[in-house]
Amino acid sequence: KDEDPMRVLHALGLIRKTPSINRTSYLSKYLSELLTHQENIIKIESLKYISEYGDIALAANVRPLFRDPDLFVRKEALLTFCSLIGKDAVKDIKPFLNNKYTEIQSASIIALVKYCGLAGLLHASVQLQQLLESSEPNTRIEAIRVLESLGVESFYDPLVKFMDDSDIQVQLSAVKAAKSLCAPELIPHLYKKLDSPMTRQTASEAIIKCAEKHPKIIARLMDKTKEYPFIRKKLVQVAEKQGTLEDKQFIVSLIDDRDDNVRSAVYLTLINLRMMGYLFNIRKEILIKRLNMEIKTAYRFYLLRLDIKTNEAEDKLLKEVIEKREAKTINRIISLVVLLYPKLSSETIRRALLSGDTVLKSNVIELLDNTLEKNLKTILIPYLDGSKDKIKNCSINIFNIQSSDLKLKLQELLLQRDEWLKACALYYIAQRGYNIETAVLEELKIGR
Repeated sequence: KDEDPMRVLHALGLIRKTPSINRTSYLSKYLSELLTHQENIIKIESLKYISEYGDIALAANVRPLFRDPDLFVRKEALLTFCSLIGKDAVKDIKPFLNNKYTEIQSASIIALVKYCGLAGLLHASVQLQQLLESSEPNTRIEAIRVLESLGVESFYDPLVKFMDDSDIQVQLSAVKAAKSLCAPELIPHLYKKLDSPMTRQTASEAIIKCAEKHPKIIARLMDKTKEYPFIRKKLVQVAEKQGTLEDKQFIVSLIDDRDDNVRSAVYLTLINLRMMGYLFNIRKEILIKRLNMEIKTAYRFYLLRLDIKTNEAEDKLLKEVIEKREAKTINRIISLVVLLYPKLSSETIRRALLSGDTVLKSNVIELLDNTLEKNLKTILIPYLDGSKDKIKNCSINIFNIQSSDLKLKLQELLLQRDEWLKACALYYIAQRGYNIETAVLEELKIGR
């Protein structure tokens, strides 16, 4: 009853979060008054609340809002009324199927299909078909919103056509609606939308949503999204939570994935799944080989960080990026060590190494020294100790990382898959006027 509409909205929000009480009988009086509030947003939120808790006694108060001056209030009133009355609302809603506003038409279709059973569907289907076949882009977009709101997987077919519509806004709406339908049949068409910067993000989200609903297709999706590591990383995380052991088997094959972020997700997922009782047959030599490669990467980042001064802004930018990449590499090393030695705790090791507490760090290094095989601790312990001389000796004598000109090291960064690291290295090179070899420039031009 507060005069401030924001406080009224806040009160409605708080009531939604309260423990289970008989909200309907207690709030009916207040909600009936809020339906006549001068602020449209209050009326809309009150209608949503009434629909959510099914207070059928308020249907009579909702009906007058069919004629409210505000379009969005009218839309919400139609939906709320049908949610309360069900199939008995058909006769009241039918006239709005031919309303001059397509938004009202679409709301009527949604209300009839969602809440009015077969009778509602039969009345709504003809009008929906007309909207779908309209020559007006905005009308087609409204039709797509109907499909999105209904979220019926089998209604996917019109979206296939609309993803290639001549109007880009129609395309975007269709891709967005695919997130709601989660139909596997749309996946091949969503792959095509990954090629465009305008639709890539939404198409990615739609693919991931579909994977959440249909975990059996995730392994196949991984094969089709090799150029999109951000999708692959998400799919690994989805596979951790969804599906059977058989559905998760593909994760093992990603231990050697070429993308750092995907591998990070894979290692953590395998650890988490093992804690949940999922056991995978992972060959020890594969883990050791990958661990050696990750340790070598950590050495490279460490040495490169030493070569970069921090006097200028571009120095600090590149150095900060390298430090973050090195920290992520350390996390992957820890995960692989724990996969090799299940009795170790990744969180304990990670916290000790990254906390800055020298005593904790020393204790963990000693633990690793006593646990790891000789070949592993020979290369890992010197790096964790942090002695410059030991690190330099290991990098040369074990990994054959020869000391080279900083310019060459920077050019090597330009050939990495990490786009942000490449961009920072390129900026650093440009600020200093360094030359770039022709072969490297060609690689950058074709976007590899």
